[in-house]
Amino acid sequence: MRTIEAMAATKLNKLHLHAADAQSWPLEIPSLPALAEKGAYSESQIWSVADLEAVQHHGLLHGVEVFLEIDLPGHTTAIGDAFPELMTAANEDQWSQFALQPPSGQLKLNSSEVTQFLSTLLNDLLPRQSRWTSKFHIGGDELNLNAYTLDPRSDLLHPQYFNRSFKLSSITLSQSSNPTDLSR
Repeated sequence: MRTIEAMAATKLNKLHLHAADAQSWPLEIPSLPALAEKGAYSESQIWSVADLEAVQHHGLLHGVEVFLEIDLPGHTTAIGDAFPELMTAANEDQWSQFALQPPSGQLKLNSSEVTQFLSTLLNDLLPRQSRWTSKFHIGGDELNLNAYTLDPRSDLLHPQYFNRSFKLSSITLSQSSNPTDLSR
C-alpha cells in the first residue's frame, strides 16, 4: 500500500503487477484452487481474492490504476506444479536450452487442455478485474521455441509455421455476449 501512496505522491498513475512467474503462482483463482495451493512458495504467500481487491481499491482511492500481468505461454513452470500435463520442457536440467531463466517450462501451444485451462483462468480473473481496470497484460515475451521440440504433439517447428519472421498468433478476447470467450 505504501508503494501506491508513493506513486500517487509522485504523480505515477499505473501499477503493473507481474502476478505470477515461473517460480511461483501466488494468485488465488477460485475456479482453479490448485494453482496457488501447489504453485505458491508457501500458504502464507498467497494473494487471496480479497487481498488483490484491497490493493486495487487502495489504488483507485489514490488515483493509481492497478492491473495484472500473467505471462503466457512462457514463465509458467509454476502452473505445472498443479497441472503438469499442460507443460512442455518443465524443470529441465539443461534449463538454459529451454528458458531465459530457471526453471524452464512453457504451456503447450497445441493443447486443447491448455485452451480450456486458459478459458477457465481468464473467465475467473478478468470479470473480477474489470471493476478496477480495463487493462490486463499477457506478456508473451521470452518464448523459447526449443521447449516445443520436447512436445511430441507440437508441429510448431514445422517449416510451414516457422521462419525468420515468425510470430505467434495471439489468443484474443472476443467482444461476444461472453467477453472472455477465447477465439483465434
